Amino acid sequence: NANVPPAASGKFSTGEDICREKQVVKLNILLMNNSNFRIPLLWIMLMVGLTIHTSMDLLPLFCGGSVVMENATGEVPAWMAILMSTFTYTVPFIGLLFSIYGKKRCDVIVGLAIACLMALFHILHMAELFMGAGMAQFFIMPLNAVIAVLLVIDLWNKQKSMKKGE
Repeated sequence: NANVPPAASGKFSTGEDICREKQVVKLNILLMNNSNFRIPLLWIMLMVGLTIHTSMDLLPLFCGGSVVMENATGEVPAWMAILMSTFTYTVPFIGLLFSIYGKKRCDVIVGLAIACLMALFHILHMAELFMGAGMAQFFIMPLNAVIAVLLVIDLWNKQKSMKKGE
């Protein structure tokens, strides 16, 4: 059976299989050591984390609960809509664009400033954990903050490694 991997078929790996596996491992190591790959990935992870964070707030709806805030009028306050759209999509997406298309050191510095803003947002947003956030948020919010801090570190190191004027 040509489609069954050697380990699943109970057969020993051939030299070709081992060589292929080593190449895959080398490629994975190369990609994860490459900040041009890792930085956009961290931006995407932040956006996914924010989406999951928002989705977790809606879980009570599936159990017959309510997600309505106290004194809610049915209208979303403009400040909340602006804040949500800015920090869950616009800011990270701009950072992602700078990390993909920016080639100069000044582009990396702009991305770093945006990442610092996101890290600060995530760290401050964790205060919600002490104001009655659901248990699921105890896993999501700190992880988002860690991802944001790793992004800042990667961008800081990248801008340091680039020569001034690049």
